[in-house]
Amino acid sequence: MSKRKIEEISEDQKKIKIFDDKEIDYYTGLKNWRLSNEVETQALERAFPNREKRLKFLKLFLEFSEAKVKEYKFIDKLMLKSREHRRFVDAKQFKNTVLNGPYKGAKIEVNRISNLISNLEDVINKEIET
Repeated sequence: MSKRKIEEISEDQKKIKIFDDKEIDYYTGLKNWRLSNEVETQALERAFPNREKRLKFLKLFLEFSEAKVKEYKFIDKLMLKSREHRRFVDAKQFKNTVLNGPYKGAKIEVNRISNLISNLEDVINKEIET
C-alpha cells in the first residue's frame, strides 16, 4: 500500500483524517517488522518526496549500515574461540545474549535498504523510459 488513500476535510480550521475500513484493516493486519517496513517506506516518501533525493539518502544510509555490520563483525572476531581461555564462557554468553541480535538486525537492515534502493531505481528508470 504505497499510496495513501486518505481524504482530508477541514473542520474548524483543523484537518481531520478519515481512514476507510480497508486502510484500517491493512494496518491492523501488519505485525512487527512488516509494520516497521511500512512506516519506514511512508516516512521516506514524506521526508524525501523527490525520488532522486530519496535515492541519494538511501545510498548514504546503506553505507552507514554496512559500516555498522563491519563494526559488529569486528566485535564478533574479538570474542574468544578457544575453550581453554578463562574468559571463553563470558565471551560466548555475551555473543549469544547481546551481540547476535543487533548484528543480525544490522545485516537485515542492509538487505532492506538494498531492496529499497533497487525498487526505487526501477521506478526512476521506468519514469525515464516513459
